[in-house]
Amino acid sequence: MPAPEKKPAKPLPIPIPDLEHLCRLLGGKMPEFENSGDTYAYVLAEAIKQGKTEAEAEDEALKAEEEEDAEVWTKFKDAVEFVADDLLRKHELALSCEKDGTYEVYPLKSWNVTADLIRVTINGVGYFHFGSLKEFLLSGPYRPREAVKSHLHWVKDWQEVYEGGKAWALVQRRLR
Repeated sequence: MPAPEKKPAKPLPIPIPDLEHLCRLLGGKMPEFENSGDTYAYVLAEAIKQGKTEAEAEDEALKAEEEEDAEVWTKFKDAVEFVADDLLRKHELALSCEKDGTYEVYPLKSWNVTADLIRVTINGVGYFHFGSLKEFLLSGPYRPREAVKSHLHWVKDWQEVYEGGKAWALVQRRLR
């Protein structure tokens, strides 16, 4: 009986520690989330008008404010993850959000394919030019995964090179 066929091992992903680092990868930064207090004041006043005690009204207002904060945070996180995933996929990379709030980036095809696509994006920016994947890897020297890890920040430039505009502007657009 023939030996069972072994599945190829999943490639070792490139870790991204948190949402802040994912923002930086897109050329942006985490905003300061400050609640204006308008929701709290409005809900508090309405609850008091409805005859609730001050304590009940404060609890209701605090809950409404927390829900609003959670909604704003979720919308921001979703926008960053959407844009990052889109730009990474243009380089044959996938973004995986882990349960602990970290991210992993891994190739959809191979590190070679991804490294070559990043090389093409770098060439499109114009500061450097690599005539081939081999030349790009020799510039380190790098193995394909190392080249991708060292040059991952270039994925944000795909937007500017091929469609115009900054990657971070895509995040901001999604928040409107």
